[in-house]
Amino acid sequence: MPPVPYTDALARNLRAARAIADIGQADVAARMNELGYPEWRRQTVARVEKGTRRITAEEAAALTVSLGIVLSDITMPRDGGEEPQIMFPSGLVIDGRRLLVNDGSVTWDENNKPVLSPPSGPDTARLAAEGAEKLMQRLIRDGWTPPSPAVQPGAAAESHDDHGTGPERLGEAS
Repeated sequence: MPPVPYTDALARNLRAARAIADIGQADVAARMNELGYPEWRRQTVARVEKGTRRITAEEAAALTVSLGIVLSDITMPRDGGEEPQIMFPSGLVIDGRRLLVNDGSVTWDENNKPVLSPPSGPDTARLAAEGAEKLMQRLIRDGWTPPSPAVQPGAAAESHDDHGTGPERLGEAS
């Protein structure tokens, strides 16, 4: 699968996360309002889900709380089992796992131009998985109990995008 612009990956992931949470765009906007984002309306959510409105880091954090997900659920590109790739507005394409682990695959020359190279050091996917496992162990050790998901990851969830589209799966394009 060819890389998609990163904004498109974010938009697709947000649509899928909202569908799995089984809430409408107006509900997401209401939750964002309660978290201190009074400018969010149903139309704001629609524009973000279409990729025509960018979100700030603070808004991304609030969306994770609103939807009961973690940040990587909306920020990590998902390509149906293939190596996830992202494309920045400049056209630069990188392995999406670089967002989780600094594997040395992107460095900068003296003119501040990116230099791409194969990942150095341990396997990026393994490092990312180990990092997630260590975090989960620490959270559980500190008394956190994982919630029981209403919908298992990968299970179909009815979309409620206020436009009547059909079932989606987290990470799949609609």
